[in-house]
Parts: sequence; structure tokens; C-alpha cells
Amino acid sequence: MTKLPGYSLPALLIASLFAGCEAAPRSTDAAREGDADDKAAWKIRAEAEIERHRKGDFTITIVDAEGRPLRDVPVDYKLDRHHFLFGTAVTGNPADPDSETERRYREFILEHFNALVCENAMKWYSVEKEPGEITFDYADRLMAFAEEHDLAMRGHTIFWAKPHWVQDWIHELDDDDLREAIDAQLERMVGRYESRLIAWDVANEILTGHFFRDRLGEEIHVDMFKRAHELDPDVELHVNEYSILSNEGKTGEYIEMIERMKEQGAPIHGIGIQEHAAQRFVDPARADEVQNPLTPQEVWDGLDRFVEAFPDLPLHLTEISAQTDDQQRRAESLEMLFHVGFAHPQVESILLWGFWERRHFRGAEAALVDRDWNLLPAGERISELLTDTWHTEGSTRTDDEGQAVIRGFFGSYRITATGPDGEALEGTVELSPDETNAALRLEAVAP
Repeated sequence: MTKLPGYSLPALLIASLFAGCEAAPRSTDAAREGDADDKAAWKIRAEAEIERHRKGDFTITIVDAEGRPLRDVPVDYKLDRHHFLFGTAVTGNPADPDSETERRYREFILEHFNALVCENAMKWYSVEKEPGEITFDYADRLMAFAEEHDLAMRGHTIFWAKPHWVQDWIHELDDDDLREAIDAQLERMVGRYESRLIAWDVANEILTGHFFRDRLGEEIHVDMFKRAHELDPDVELHVNEYSILSNEGKTGEYIEMIERMKEQGAPIHGIGIQEHAAQRFVDPARADEVQNPLTPQEVWDGLDRFVEAFPDLPLHLTEISAQTDDQQRRAESLEMLFHVGFAHPQVESILLWGFWERRHFRGAEAALVDRDWNLLPAGERISELLTDTWHTEGSTRTDDEGQAVIRGFFGSYRITATGPDGEALEGTVELSPDETNAALRLEAVAP
């Protein structure tokens, strides 16, 4: 995640961030203890894993411009943005200053999320509906909104392998022209957004979608990844597939496909896992109430299969929705998915596929917010998690050495201190699992 710059005014805040979370690639035995029939057991285990993997202890040493410790001064700290990525698919024009609808849409995004993905704007059929008629207006508008508000953007998607979502004019190309069109699409998309995205879904649903491999052979998928990496060596390149968590056979096929592509030289840096049927997530004690139930332990075990096969590849829960007219079932299922995803140490992001009734591709039965901007039960649950339960904020004082010790979620913090003459000082520090030391200067708060 992009680090916020330090400041250059009156006091130097040296933050020695001692991560209290022991690194681990997968779940621990402790996470699997407890009675599986206890309806609260899944949450107890998830909360323990979240405490272990998503939080750390750190010590802040505050000194003045001459390096002298500021002893016994009050310090306030507040988590501004999680290190973990919580996000949503985005549509419309949330930057529009004159639309009340866009204002409400924008405010919900900025209050709850630190990451976005364009639902359709970056797809080939949006950028080049007809041959040679290129437009980036929609994608650029959403990209600019993300950058203005320091929101991470996931690139979705350079190619979509389902024949139904491939433009008619592409279907009509011969093989040579199809290869040229593929290369042109790679160059325009990867080149335009170079160094601006956290990742690209290079080829969406290539396990179940067959257009490109039917025409040009399976090696075309490997070629897409290789060329994308040549064009932007720094962006992560991901695969992305649906119906994975609930299907052991398909999970195995997905793993085998990734292994095969990597053996052929495809630079795959992450694994996208969609879940558009999250309404099936259920506590094991109530599994008989849901058709094709999926329990937290089954989800965890499915995620662990990827860790066992690819211990160095991060997992991203990329397209999440729960569709049911049972409001409480929708709320409970999404709460469960968020807990398990946030608890699993290999998962780096959870992206909802929309939240507002009027901009959700599955409508009212999948929304978190109704058409009149009222929080539905699912919205209440997720909002509480992201703005309260998984938030760190508090006050303390420095000791005789000028140090303040706190524990909190990894992320970007706003630190405010009061100087010896009563002046207010503030700055931002990044607390992440990979950076246990940080230093920045506090800026005097403008009157």
C-alpha cells in the first residue's frame, strides 16, 4: 500500500514499531481447537487469528528538533487506513461534485474502504467496443478518483475468457489478427496504468472460460502473463476464478492450472478467488438450514490448499456477494466471510462486488445499502466491523524516556502529540508487518 509522506516541521517522531504478531503462513492448531458444534466457536477462532496476524505492538519515541525526548506528554493515535485491503467494485462517477447520489456513494466508499476495483470500466468490451474505437474515459475517471483519495486500485480485467463476454468483432478475427489484437490490448491497458495498480487480473476465468484457448491453444494464457510482465515488471499479475471455495474438485483443477502455467513460465504473483454465493456461509450448528452449506472450517481448509501448493502466493477474495431475500442470512454470511478472510494470514484483500442496491449487479437481494441509502442488516454488520470492531484509536502518554507503547491493527496512523509549550503536533506513521521501524517529523497543527 502507498505510504504517506512524512512531515518536516517542529518535532521528530521516531516510531519503533515492534511487530507483536509472529509470522505464519497458515492456520495454527489453536485455530482448529474447540467444539465444532459450538455456534460461537468459529468466531472465537477467527478473532484469535485476527489478533495474532493483523495486529502488532509498537513503541513511539517522540523527540524534539534537537533529538531530545519529549517526556510525559499526551499522545493520541488513530488508525486512518488498514494495511489489509477492504474494498468494493465501483461504478458511476463518484467524483461528481454536483450529484447528491454520487456524494452519498462517495461518502460510503471513503468511510469504509481503502481499495477499489472497476466493475466494468477496464474490461475490453468497455475500452474497445468496436475495432479501433478506443475510449478510456470511464476507466480514467474511476482511476483518478482512486488516486485522489489514496485508494488502492485493482486492475480488472485485461481479458475475459468467457465467449459470451468477448466482442463479436473479436470472434470474427482470424488467428493472426486475434494475436495482434491481444497484444494491442495488453500494450494499451498495461501501459496506460503502469505503476498505478496493486495488481492486474490478466485473464479472468480462464479455468472455466475457453475462448482464447480454443482459438490459440492453452499457451496463449501463458503468453498473456509473460507480455504483461514485460510491459510492467512491478505490478502483480493474478489469476481469478469463481466457485472455488465450495468445490473441492474445481479447487484442485485451479491449483493444477496454476502449477501448469507457472511451469511454462507464466509470472503469476497472486490468486484471485471469487465468491458470488456467500449466502451459503453458515455456522456448522445451522448447516441444515442452508442449501449447499459452506462452514468457516471448510472455507479455511480450502484456502489452506492454496497455501500448501503455493506458499509464497497471496490470496485475494476478489468478488464477494451474498444473494438472498433473507436479510439476516445475508448479514450473517458476509460477517462470517469477512472474519475468515481477515483471519487467514495468506489473504491480503476482501473486495465486495458492490454495496448499493441501485448499483449492485444482483440488485436488492445482494445489497448492503438500500436504494434510499439506509443500511440493511448486512451493511450494519460490515460497517461495524470496518469502522469499530477492527479499528484502533486511543490516548496515552510518553514515559520518562519519551516513549509511548500501543497495540493496534497494521496500517497508517495519525499521531497527535502536545508539545511542552502546549503546541499541537501531528504526523502519520505506517505500522506494517514488514516495517518494524519508522521515523517522521510532526507538523504543527494549523490554528
